Amino acid sequence: SGVTSLSAVSGVAAFGDLRLTGKAGSYTLSFAIPGTDLSVSQVIEVTAGAASKFKFIQLPQDVEAGQTFAQTVSAEILDATDNRVLTAGTGTVVQAVWDINGVGGSFGVTYGFVPSQGLIEFNGLTWSIANTYSLRIEVASGSVLTGIAATSSPLFVVTPAGPSKIEWVGSEPTGGVSNGLLDVQPSFVIKDQFDNEVEVAPLVTVSASVVSANSGDVVRVIGGAATNSGNQFVNFSGLGLEALVDDYVLSFSAEVAAGVFASVSTSQPVTITHGSLSALVLVTPAGGAGSDLAFD
Repeated sequence: SGVTSLSAVSGVAAFGDLRLTGKAGSYTLSFAIPGTDLSVSQVIEVTAGAASKFKFIQLPQDVEAGQTFAQTVSAEILDATDNRVLTAGTGTVVQAVWDINGVGGSFGVTYGFVPSQGLIEFNGLTWSIANTYSLRIEVASGSVLTGIAATSSPLFVVTPAGPSKIEWVGSEPTGGVSNGLLDVQPSFVIKDQFDNEVEVAPLVTVSASVVSANSGDVVRVIGGAATNSGNQFVNFSGLGLEALVDDYVLSFSAEVAAGVFASVSTSQPVTITHGSLSALVLVTPAGGAGSDLAFD
């Protein structure tokens, strides 16, 4: 509501720049001469003005890498007085920009969202790299609609997916003495299918075994299992082989309660050498013999 006054000239009141600013809808526009009962009115429809900004309707939520948001992210295109611009659509493409920790400079962009009557639904929106983000929405280059300010969501977290693989951390073992420890104790990092480290991992057990053709020459695998401690790392500390002197290939299988999910092997054989002398074994007993004659 509001009142605008001007003086008539030669009996004509010309409202040259009359305008309404506010919410779209039906309004009654009345004209009257003060001090008389002369008046006239009309009903007018006020529609949205020029598109000027975005507003989130459904904000992004914390989500697992590779998964869509539980509630589809959506936004609307508004004019300066917060009316949805229903004509915003054809020829306009909106993109979603992933900003790490809300800092400008895109880490990645998801393209191709077209408004419908001023509403944008970001269906199927996913991201695979775990981190803390804000989602910035803006008009893509080349769109018909211009002059709309970008807007960013509050921060949310893309968390790693479930454990999918293990990778070596540091060097692999190359050898060791029989019945002793390997020269390098293996360490592994747990990752999901997108290469994110699964930092808050479930209990993961990694078991060592010998998979080369000469595995029958192994008496036992010493310290052959290790677990993580609620983080993304599995570190062996007492792994060794009691085995005949030879080269062996080791395999490491990672499992959770649901079963084995990944395995890796040593890229080069592990060489087992003699351990410390611990016994003297008579291989061929002497036979009988005459005095001053060789044993049978």
